[in-house]
Amino acid sequence: SGTIPVQGQTEELIMANGKVYVAGTGSNQVYIINPVSNALEDSIAVPFGPSAMGLDVNNNLWVLCSGTTWPSYVEGGIVQINPDNNIILKEISLEAVYPAKMAFSANKEAFYFISGGIKKMSITANAPSEFISDAGYGFMYGIAEEPVNGNIYVSDAKDFSSNGEINIYSSNGELLRTREVGIAPNSFLFY
Repeated sequence: SGTIPVQGQTEELIMANGKVYVAGTGSNQVYIINPVSNALEDSIAVPFGPSAMGLDVNNNLWVLCSGTTWPSYVEGGIVQINPDNNIILKEISLEAVYPAKMAFSANKEAFYFISGGIKKMSITANAPSEFISDAGYGFMYGIAEEPVNGNIYVSDAKDFSSNGEINIYSSNGELLRTREVGIAPNSFLFY
């Protein structure tokens, strides 16, 4: 137990290539920690607000950065990093602020994220595509792909004080069903 000092607050952690990568949400850094020595070894500069991360089929690290509107506008972005050498392979600017959540497909060849609806990004593409519109949603708050059948689960937190909904879509974006759930649903667990 203990702490490892970094700048600002942190969000997600992910293990890759024997190191722990930490999203420095309150900065423009992804921190690299040695889990054996519990020491900060390095950091990688990315767009402001790294908040979600995942590993693709090639074991490359993808980082979703939220951007900010305070004290000035900074757009969000997506960064692909090779964890073997910590070199940025791809950096994509997003014309939006506060993209959130990241869910990889079961085959890890694409991922989804929330940004004015649900976007889908192939790991070979240079830009995300629109997958599901946010029309009719109160507040998209969570996303995941069900690993067996590939259905996409999207949570709607509505107003954060009344019951929310889970919308289940096919892998091609067709709404299959909707379920009412408790207040502010934001995550999914499949087992």
